[in-house]
Amino acid sequence: MTARQRALRRRVLLGLLILLAWALLALLAFQAVWVEPYRLVVEEVRVPIAGLPPALEGLRIVQLSDMHMTGIGRREAQTAAVVRQLSPDMIVITGDFIQHTVLYDAQKRWTEQVREWLLSLGDPPLGIWASRGNADISRYGDFNNLFTDAVYGASVHLLTNRAEVVQVDGARLWIAGADYNSFQGRFVRDFTVQGDGQGQWLATGASQGNSTAHYWAEPALSWADYEFTGRLRRDYEKGGIGVTFYSRFPEGYDRYYRLRSYEKAPTLQIAPHGARITAGDTDTGVVPEPGRWYRFRIRVENLSGATHILARVWPEDAPEPAGWQVDCLDERPERLRAGTIGAWGLDDGHKAFDDFQVRPIHGGAPLLDEDFEGWERGRRPAGWLAYGMNAGGVAQAVAEVPAEDVCLLLAHSPDQVREAEALGVDVVLAGHTHGGQVRLPLLGAVVTGTELGPRYASGLFRWGTAWLYVTRGIGTRGLPVRFLCPPEITLLVLEAGG
Repeated sequence: MTARQRALRRRVLLGLLILLAWALLALLAFQAVWVEPYRLVVEEVRVPIAGLPPALEGLRIVQLSDMHMTGIGRREAQTAAVVRQLSPDMIVITGDFIQHTVLYDAQKRWTEQVREWLLSLGDPPLGIWASRGNADISRYGDFNNLFTDAVYGASVHLLTNRAEVVQVDGARLWIAGADYNSFQGRFVRDFTVQGDGQGQWLATGASQGNSTAHYWAEPALSWADYEFTGRLRRDYEKGGIGVTFYSRFPEGYDRYYRLRSYEKAPTLQIAPHGARITAGDTDTGVVPEPGRWYRFRIRVENLSGATHILARVWPEDAPEPAGWQVDCLDERPERLRAGTIGAWGLDDGHKAFDDFQVRPIHGGAPLLDEDFEGWERGRRPAGWLAYGMNAGGVAQAVAEVPAEDVCLLLAHSPDQVREAEALGVDVVLAGHTHGGQVRLPLLGAVVTGTELGPRYASGLFRWGTAWLYVTRGIGTRGLPVRFLCPPEITLLVLEAGG
């Protein structure tokens, strides 16, 4: 063979290798984009639980997660069909129903599709239960309201940092749900107990968006016709500060009435969020001076055809005014009629809140009497939820669960097992990782989104005294691909043991 022939042979072989490589890449791309994202796999997992009541043995629970929906396509329709065929006793959904968007029209369309899809899952005898993932919790208030309306509209039990009990032939099974989100930077800030030699108070710092904390206890959402009193202080004249009332926040809604001052509206005035004022005077005329405590009194009452709001504000070292500076109404049919109270902050500076009391207008013991003394400094007090904060959500979710009862926690992120196990939760069901979405031979999951590490990308794990199950989920995020990581419908079967 001549040198010229050998060179030609090498070029032909190289060309064939390149062609083969391109064909293999095309095949892998086709598999990752058009085949595997739609190759639904049902994973049956038996979960042994110590002390499981006999009535709960064999209970069949379908877990779904991470749909990231923008519509009902082939994958979503197939998922619903498989779930109906499985005929579970219960369906649980561990967050990320919807793809994140900053477009209101898209959010509105997609949430309606979520509602329709939830209705297509069937009607399991023990219901459908869900928690919110990071994609479900938006920085834009009305986006959250659209999502929450859609989920409740499909008769799903949405558990926002709370738990409910299910009775099965006299046996009790608690289903708890803890919110999870991934707001970054300074967009929202937590509310913690701070103080000095003169006392303690609830405080928050600088934030680029609405920072809110709301009191949550089981009766708080039904509070109506009350006076809300307390005091507040800011250390920077352009720092937004305020208090909220008739709040629906613990249900998952960004809806409340609010008395606030901020840079663009410096006087303390009524500024509803997810609600409206239709008539009356809303401005107290008081501009809170930095470093000075101000007292407030808010009276909110349901009248025939209206929610009536009265308010006055005055410096703590001055007498309380005799009259009301604010006298206004919300006369809409969708007005807020009951709800809890809270604190609000925005922009730079330190904001402090103290001496919160909620007392029924028509007499009776205070519903809340909190001066924040006795709480550990640097931590949010028990019974308070803060928007955008994961820490403390699990504790709030399981606060009502008796230690002797079995509890399943819908937590979205596997990271939340660390808090849950310390609180005696039996089983934590999570998603968020997508199983890695793309898994490489020998290397496994490339990106998982969990602080626990790639080992916990998917599967059943023992974490101390708790079980943790992490599902690969249904949808995709980022690129619409899956590789060696097909979408998963999980069928969990409870059994005695553990």
